Amino acid sequence: MRRNRPIRRSPRTRIGRFRLADLKDVLGIESAAFRRDAFPAEVFLRLHQDCPELFLVAKSHGSAVGYAGSFIEGSDAEIVSIAVDPKHRGRGIGKALMMHTLAKLKASGIQRVTLTVRPSNRPAMRLYSILGFQPVRRISRYYADGADAIEMQLVLSHATRAGASISSGKACS
Repeated sequence: MRRNRPIRRSPRTRIGRFRLADLKDVLGIESAAFRRDAFPAEVFLRLHQDCPELFLVAKSHGSAVGYAGSFIEGSDAEIVSIAVDPKHRGRGIGKALMMHTLAKLKASGIQRVTLTVRPSNRPAMRLYSILGFQPVRRISRYYADGADAIEMQLVLSHATRAGASISSGKACS
């Protein structure tokens, strides 16, 4: 006789715009994910101020469990930082954040998206490759510890309104 085991389901995760009340959670995720390479609070405050439509937070039970922040300049965008709380990885949160971000960028007419990643960060590189990003160059000594970075790029098709902001009609930069 086979026993029925309960199915373990992850709680529903919602993605929305960053709010200042999320800053403490985002800084905790940033620190856990990137340790000595973690961005200071000022970077996230600038993302919130300059391009709020592209600073997304994934929440579960009211707490941030992941985030993604991007800037637009002209017809290009850069994903500045994306991270998922280590306790919540493997649930598709990073992919969902990326897909939301890319959909917003494409709808805004962005033609090219770039990001940088450590070559040793295999899970992130695999996700970016699945989403269509291609490595374009190695940046020597990019990180504080002297490690190189890989710049990856995604060319979005059907871009129509290059450089248009998502909501305000001007580029966020």
